[in-house]
Amino acid sequence: MEFKILGKTRLHIDGNDFELGSTKQRGVLAMLLYYTGSPVPISRIASALWRADTAADVRGKLQPLISRLRGVLTKSGSGGRIRKEGEAYRLELDAGLVDYHRFRRLAEEGRAAAAQNDHASAKVLLSEALRLWQGKPLQELEGTWADHCRDQMETFDRLTAQHALL
Repeated sequence: MEFKILGKTRLHIDGNDFELGSTKQRGVLAMLLYYTGSPVPISRIASALWRADTAADVRGKLQPLISRLRGVLTKSGSGGRIRKEGEAYRLELDAGLVDYHRFRRLAEEGRAAAAQNDHASAKVLLSEALRLWQGKPLQELEGTWADHCRDQMETFDRLTAQHALL
């Protein structure tokens, strides 16, 4: 089982994509996956998906999406849960199930292996990390927040791993 945000937001189970719903629903999930384990303010979700200024502007639109995502997580058997914490939502999920978080772990392990002159292990780890990229990260999201995250993911995370592979 793998949640993907390094490209189109998907849930891959046993070689098949699991239906995640509408573009907006996948966008909400992408944000929660990006911040797995951390609260995501409703205002940030509102800004990223509806370009709305306040959480109050989108609360009625967001709640049904969250409810459907909870159903998707239950039906998928992922063990993931979405919790409301004040004016935020938090996804409880094993971060190792998310391609981006697994990429970061593998890239860090690869850089550590390279620093210890274990170049064979570094090459394997970094190559495995880079293979996780399937296209434009956070594909369903647009706007300032998404652009900033994509820049960090592509410029810092991906290029750092590519550079370490050289």
